[in-house]
Amino acid sequence: MSTSFNGYSFDKVLPIFGFVPLEGFTDGDDAITVTRRNPTFDLTVGADGHGVAARSADLSGTIVLKLLQTSPSIPFLAALVQAQEAGLFKSQPFLLKDASTQLQLVAAAACIVEMPAEQVYGKAQNDRIWTLLAHHIEMI
Repeated sequence: MSTSFNGYSFDKVLPIFGFVPLEGFTDGDDAITVTRRNPTFDLTVGADGHGVAARSADLSGTIVLKLLQTSPSIPFLAALVQAQEAGLFKSQPFLLKDASTQLQLVAAAACIVEMPAEQVYGKAQNDRIWTLLAHHIEMI
């Protein structure tokens, strides 16, 4: 019988991009999504049943941030895009920690903002979805 019982709350998740804590995330179960572009391993099995697993060195991926329309993090992300588009290309580190477990969940030493978030205006609040391109994502 297990005696372990743990808690989780998104307000204990600390995303930091370029040494700036991000805040103002939208409601929902996918406020931050980290995805690698390729599988770590690919298995090939020959006609005779012999197989080989090839490990990919490509640990690149994306980090998708879903922010409220009024998030205080938007001006920071917008300024990074403007600098990148002006030719001042400088990647930034990204770190994601869950303080409820004291584990570092995601680390990427070199990320850039893919493009400005789509801006939709209407009667209700509309999310701003920002995508970071990461060269090497470590997931723990």
